Amino acid sequence: MARTRDSVRAVDVYDAGERRPSQGQQGNIEISDRTDDEVDVLYEPPEEYPPPDQVISRGTFEYTKDGILGTSSASGSFQLRPGSRMFVVRMSAGSAQLGEVVDALDEKLDRELDISIDVHRDLADSSNAIWKLLDDATWIGSVVIRFRGQRKPLAELREERGIGLEDVAHESSLLEADFILETPWGDPVNVIYEEGKIEVATGDDTTHEYVLQLLETARSR
Repeated sequence: MARTRDSVRAVDVYDAGERRPSQGQQGNIEISDRTDDEVDVLYEPPEEYPPPDQVISRGTFEYTKDGILGTSSASGSFQLRPGSRMFVVRMSAGSAQLGEVVDALDEKLDRELDISIDVHRDLADSSNAIWKLLDDATWIGSVVIRFRGQRKPLAELREERGIGLEDVAHESSLLEADFILETPWGDPVNVIYEEGKIEVATGDDTTHEYVLQLLETARSR
């Protein structure tokens, strides 16, 4: 299944009267197929899903930007999940920088929605949530933590000091992690975390939605 370039970020949502001034984004972005949908709860047990009445704004986009080296472009989809303060962008094709696309969507949605949004560069306070996801992982690859002020791969700490995951889980600042979760219907999905940035490495929309709900629940606890 095709892999997308994926970004999950924190977002603040304000009333329209608090709309921020334009940041002067030079790229051009067009939004289509925008809908507002009630969340279909996949998390189990469903009664523990924190924003069950969340209404998700979603759509697709086409982005272009002219530069001195030519024109960059991108296409994909986005989600604004106000109940959990998350903004999700999935680039399915293109050469544009993901950060540029997110900035352009931020400004475009400010104009199109009756609210104002402020998308952050990463998922704020995400380290603790990722530790919780690791508790349910069926496979854990590389893990990097901050140990005594330094970046340390857990494999290196295990070799040098005999320190394993059970010794540092939920206690140390998590910087990077590569792991696999399993859906209730048995499909594995690779999740990659790097200093506040999260990628859900699947092209299946239902699997992607399930992992987002796991993340929302982990962040709420």
